[in-house]
Amino acid sequence: MFFLPPVPQNQNNTPDPFGAALRAFLDGNADAALTVHAQGFDDETWLAEIFFNDYQNLRWYARRALSIARGRILDVGAGAGSHSLILQKKGFDVEALEISTLAADVIKDRGVKKVTNADFFAFDTNRCYDTILLLMNGVGIAGRLANLPNLLAKCRDLLAPDGQIILDTTDFSYVYNDLGIPAPSDHYLGEILYTWEFQGQASQPFWWLYADPGTLASEAQKAGFAPQIIAKNDFHEYLFRLTIKE
Repeated sequence: MFFLPPVPQNQNNTPDPFGAALRAFLDGNADAALTVHAQGFDDETWLAEIFFNDYQNLRWYARRALSIARGRILDVGAGAGSHSLILQKKGFDVEALEISTLAADVIKDRGVKKVTNADFFAFDTNRCYDTILLLMNGVGIAGRLANLPNLLAKCRDLLAPDGQIILDTTDFSYVYNDLGIPAPSDHYLGEILYTWEFQGQASQPFWWLYADPGTLASEAQKAGFAPQIIAKNDFHEYLFRLTIKE
């Protein structure tokens, strides 16, 4: 079963199979693929090429998100930089923020002009952004539900007064129902423990958050945002737009 890809929070001097797979693909290995281990689920294989899509091959939520992006844009967890590259070609002032050093180098090599290699939660800048993108289930970088308020607070600090956050998420309760397996009882059901692997190199295990729409809307309101569901599909994937309450 294909979930929205998480991008692990790589730190210096730790294995970075995600970035290594992106680099291998960019360097000509068309078969470069990640093995994704998700606790409680079967292993999956994801080709690195899914992070290199052009506009026509983007997933539905990404196309819609990019169509409503405006002003100065921060692309958080930029991956291989596909969203940033598309927006840059359209003339937007866009900055790609990526924690993986290898992935950040891939983004630069693909031609994105503004690339910052940093952890979003430690990102220090005097700039404000009109649009903050958290795509490919970007809300997942919170890791655990308890950290979601910190993610929203950080976004608010970086957002211009009339700015917007555009993000997508998945209601994981339906995933458990569809697979016919019990949801976890010891943690929020949208918290998934992942490990990535590429050519024998494994990442450290990391938590990734899939916030159900009700929980996301509630936490956004507490953080001072007005949440709006822009679009959803039959796979219980949701595209949100958050703006600061007046």
